[in-house]
Amino acid sequence: MISGRFRGGAGPRVLVASADFEPSEIQNLAEAMPQVLDVKARANVPVKFHVRIEVGDGRETPSQETADKINAALKDVRDGLRLG
Repeated sequence: MISGRFRGGAGPRVLVASADFEPSEIQNLAEAMPQVLDVKARANVPVKFHVRIEVGDGRETPSQETADKINAALKDVRDGLRLG
């Protein structure tokens, strides 16, 4: 789902785009980042990103080993970003 306004608890004067991403699409987002940051700087507007990572199919909880391996990869991204 992709949306343009008033999603995710943002206020009434905040534009929001939201979508479910496949892992490969995160690279596309990273490649678009220089353009997004350029517009942010030129327009002097704040830009925020909210990230949620879901692991599993909802039927069976992934193993602790799987969670540990993903958490090891995430720890270098941002302090506190981890599966819980």
